[in-house]
Amino acid sequence: MRTRRLTVVAVAMTLFLTPLVATPAAATEATGSGNLSTKDDAELLPALPPSKAPATSVAAESAPSGSCAGKVQSLAAVAKARGDEIVPCMEQSAPGGPKKLVRPEARVSALVPLPDWCYDHQYEGWWQQRYGTCRIHEWVLVVFNASTFEITGEMYLTEVSYAYTSWFRLNWNLQTQWSSTGGWGNVSGAVMKGYAQCSIYCTVQQLIFPDQSIDPFSLSTVDGEGGYNSVIQTIDEIRDAVGAISVYVTVPTAPPSNTVSIEPPLIRCDASFGGLAGCIVKGHTPIMQYSLTGKYAQLARHIRDAQNSGLRGAYPSGPPLNHTTDTGIHAANRLVSCGDAPTIAGLSCDEYPPASTYQGAARQPNPSVSGRTFPWCNNTLPYPHTTGPVGWSRCMINAQHNSEGGGALSTFYLTNRVIDNDAFFIWVTP
Repeated sequence: MRTRRLTVVAVAMTLFLTPLVATPAAATEATGSGNLSTKDDAELLPALPPSKAPATSVAAESAPSGSCAGKVQSLAAVAKARGDEIVPCMEQSAPGGPKKLVRPEARVSALVPLPDWCYDHQYEGWWQQRYGTCRIHEWVLVVFNASTFEITGEMYLTEVSYAYTSWFRLNWNLQTQWSSTGGWGNVSGAVMKGYAQCSIYCTVQQLIFPDQSIDPFSLSTVDGEGGYNSVIQTIDEIRDAVGAISVYVTVPTAPPSNTVSIEPPLIRCDASFGGLAGCIVKGHTPIMQYSLTGKYAQLARHIRDAQNSGLRGAYPSGPPLNHTTDTGIHAANRLVSCGDAPTIAGLSCDEYPPASTYQGAARQPNPSVSGRTFPWCNNTLPYPHTTGPVGWSRCMINAQHNSEGGGALSTFYLTNRVIDNDAFFIWVTP
């Protein structure tokens, strides 16, 4: 496929910064759908699935390990030094939580609504798409007697946190909502407090998290939101950032509880597209979609056949493709795959893997003899056709499907910020 060159209106070395927003419009931008490149076929395409944040990423699971049993002695020492009789402590509840949330329960009008896929993975840690990552988690505020360590009260809490970015902004937001779902004992008068911090390559733009009462007996809710800016300054920079909100609880006649850090997976920011800067959730591999019944049907058919013959890039079986921004590699890939293609009115030569990938024809072992094609493709190759993961494919397809489908891939690279060597999949759907 021939990816079109995008014209990006930008002043050299200028990064576009916009004020922090948390509006329904911003939520639409932040869904991470990946369907922007094929929006005319949106009704034909299934919703793109999220992925679980890798366990090896920073803060894939930011909840503290262990329970309050390992912290109560040190917390009690602080309480006794202050002359307090009780001490509060936050700990995770048992996996699975007391109940499953239905979609409306975790929505507050002041915050951006969660994407539907967040509810499908509650109590499973952080899940993510290209422009959003969320977690639904259960906690217990436990109140101990500072002298006997006897539990004298509990409050059950549901945390719903969501970080979202934009492909054309250098700032992002993290919102968190905590709801009490019940409790007992001396937990009345509890107040939740929060603060925001950046640990690498970002600054806190603002925090909206006033001190808020949270009561187990009235099933109350508190919420807050932090805004963060990337610190990148030049077109060449690519930076990973970690922004978080930390919360703790106070109850009357007690020291503050331990602090819980809500720290999403890594956010990556860059200005690689002609100075147009933006940020994504780094750990999610984006997915380009084509439909066999969409605007680029013949292109989709060739990709499907090429993938079914063993070539890489298919979602979800993989392995993925890797984008290259080197135009010299693009040209070399096209020369090998389509340089001797026939001239047929209304048709043009399509190659797979795309010429804009490091797996294109020129990058394959023995590229001059590792091609393949298919009976419907209106061309022949002068050597035996190959199968399996090594090699490339070409097909003479509808020229408009080829050109516009390649343009859709270029748009996908931009709107998903698929920079050099980034992995991505191509998913062909009915």
